[in-house]
Amino acid sequence: MFERKQCFALCLVLLAGCGSDGKSGDDDVQTPPVTDSSSEGGSELGGSGEATLLEGTWIAECTPGQGGETDEGSSRQSRIFDKNRFEMVVNFYDDPDCATPSTTTEVQRMGGTFAIGTAVATTDGLQASALDMQVDPVPEDAPPSTQYDIFYVDSAGLYFGNEFAATPESRTTTLDLDRVFTLQGGAGDVPVSGTDGMDPGIPEDNSAVAQALIGQWKGQCTENSTRRGAAYYAGAYNFTESGVEYLTYAYDNADCVGEPTAIRTTVNGLYTLGSTVTTTEGMQATEIGFEFSELNGQPYSFERTDILAVGGGSLYLGGKLENGSRTNSLNLDRPFVSQ
Repeated sequence: MFERKQCFALCLVLLAGCGSDGKSGDDDVQTPPVTDSSSEGGSELGGSGEATLLEGTWIAECTPGQGGETDEGSSRQSRIFDKNRFEMVVNFYDDPDCATPSTTTEVQRMGGTFAIGTAVATTDGLQASALDMQVDPVPEDAPPSTQYDIFYVDSAGLYFGNEFAATPESRTTTLDLDRVFTLQGGAGDVPVSGTDGMDPGIPEDNSAVAQALIGQWKGQCTENSTRRGAAYYAGAYNFTESGVEYLTYAYDNADCVGEPTAIRTTVNGLYTLGSTVTTTEGMQATEIGFEFSELNGQPYSFERTDILAVGGGSLYLGGKLENGSRTNSLNLDRPFVSQ
């Protein structure tokens, strides 16, 4: 049996739903269960599975303390997704900066299969997705258990729910926005010039694209289906010659016009333009590398490579990530409009 300090990660961090009904405090918020293996991006629990948008290794920032009865040292969480398999890992350190592995506390691990389900409207006004995790039994002859969670992915990283639940009905609808998991590998896992649709013969003169990009670009207005928070939300990018800011605005009107009632998220950083790309739609796009360094005024580190096309007062970014790397297609259904 683990000592209390050692059990902290699995009992409180990884299995937050143990001994809890997982309720978020709002019974009117949508809490759908995972439906079946046909859910978008998902796979059947226990099946062989295919790669999903979660594919890869995601690591959170260093957290002070090792839990339990001590505030000494530090710890760091990792989530690893391989097709429909998952593994949760917590590493402990003797120093406060996650540099020196602990000599007294063992690494904690939990794994199993997972399935992605339908959309979940969160209390933060975001559209998350249901996540069911069937944990491998320990010992092997013990009955398996299933934990019910949610997740949300944006340009800043991957977020999970604030707690696990024991049933689909008690699935949380609140995201833990203070803990961001970033995909490892970054631009190193993205196809380089001359591969996967790249046109190495096209000169990399991005001056016209850079000039056209400067300004604010606002995304589509999205309704908040919950009964808490603002009624509508819209995201926006602010580009300067080298800097970028991404904001999530809250509105009370269905057009998301006028002054927002609040700014829910602000992410700041730098960007660089790269090679020209021929997309799967036959369009010319440009590689863009984001390096975010600040989240809501706090130090932050996240890198992402995407593609974009700008023209006619609209900005288009790339579609969903596949296996941790960007796709070679544009999301033409959700343009950002010049303000």
